[in-house]
Amino acid sequence: MDCLICFKYSCEHGEYDGENYKKCFSIDAIGMYGHLLEASQTHPPADDDAPSSTAPCKRRCYLDGNGGSDSSRWEEPEILLLQGLARVLSRNKVKVPAACLVATILDKNCCDAQLRLGELVVSPNLTPLPQLPETENLPCCGAVERANPSNTEDEVLFQTGCQNCSLQRGKFKNVTMGKSRLEGCGYGLFTIEDIAKGDFVIEYTGEIITSDEGTRREARHALVDNWSCYKFSLLEKEGIWLDAARYGNCSRYINHSSDDPNITPVALYVSGDFRISFRARRNIQAGEELFFNYGNTFFSDPTGISEAGIAQGCATDLVNSKKRKRPVTGANC
Repeated sequence: MDCLICFKYSCEHGEYDGENYKKCFSIDAIGMYGHLLEASQTHPPADDDAPSSTAPCKRRCYLDGNGGSDSSRWEEPEILLLQGLARVLSRNKVKVPAACLVATILDKNCCDAQLRLGELVVSPNLTPLPQLPETENLPCCGAVERANPSNTEDEVLFQTGCQNCSLQRGKFKNVTMGKSRLEGCGYGLFTIEDIAKGDFVIEYTGEIITSDEGTRREARHALVDNWSCYKFSLLEKEGIWLDAARYGNCSRYINHSSDDPNITPVALYVSGDFRISFRARRNIQAGEELFFNYGNTFFSDPTGISEAGIAQGCATDLVNSKKRKRPVTGANC
């Protein structure tokens, strides 16, 4: 079966199923819906005086007095969606009825969605989180002010307060690609400014693919050309990878070192997305090459990696590896 985009038998356009439909990612498919429901409960309810939108929708809206039907069938994922949106919208300044929104998404009658919503428990008794102190005599991280996109370029503001927002700001350290100091390793990544221990260095970016698609690409690259392995496990258990071969940034040139890695990858949950950031393990001087430990699983396929490649730890020698680089820790951002 040829690709529906470029009509080639083997290409980079990725995953189509047996019926020629593109496979799509979803929160429910990777088991993250429960996590998002729990996260939504930590936010205080929206103000009652917030502007609201009560115009009836076009799907037999309950606001027009239409009654729902008990005979309508609801699958478990649909019920989870209805319950989750009801919780989120109850704590949102935009007052959109959950039944109207779910009816539009699932192509159902709004009155049926409202009837089902009345049978669900969507407002559990929650203990409000304590508010951050705002007086001048008490500490305050100022996360709200620093999360404002209009303050992204305000370097003076970010010298104090919340330091857990560098990834959202997209402020990478000044780095450059160059010939690696490891013999036979091709390119590497170097810093051209001093980096303090714990500082955010750069984000590992790439194309989001499943593990099955990643395995297919590795097999293709082994047959077609001598490509390096730029795949990184984003969600190991769910089988979600990042492939930086075509759509990544210069972070893909960071080579391996198990003896003295100066940066480490950290998986962060940022505004609904999982992302990988690199942070300095120690103080790094300008001109140093950046290294991190790929992990033991990267070198566990003896058929595709030479002993020289393992010893030197360079990506260009790890052409046929069936394993991926993996972040070592996880956190929320």
